[in-house]
Amino acid sequence: MTSSFERALNSYGIDLSKAPTIEDKMIRDFRRKYEGGDSEMVIEDTFYCLSLLTINTEDELREAYEDLRLMNITHESLFPGLDGFAKSLKQNFYLYRDLPHIKAKLREKN
Repeated sequence: MTSSFERALNSYGIDLSKAPTIEDKMIRDFRRKYEGGDSEMVIEDTFYCLSLLTINTEDELREAYEDLRLMNITHESLFPGLDGFAKSLKQNFYLYRDLPHIKAKLREKN
């Protein structure tokens, strides 16, 4: 049984022996960018830092799903068959139901 992190590394042909280094770099990057009032705790406690590596808002959720979709990591690709297809379709309906709202935010960023 492999974790989603290991499956992602395998899909890109990255050697699993590099996984700890990649994870360390992700944590270091998060710690550097984190601006919360508990930043001391984030720096001192790795488990606390990992617990904050979550998605907090609906916009962040949509952005994460879009990033995964662009990397072809969807329910459909992870779970081949009708069930995976149906879950991907449901996810797409959820994510793109207010596409004009998303496009407006993208225009604001540029």
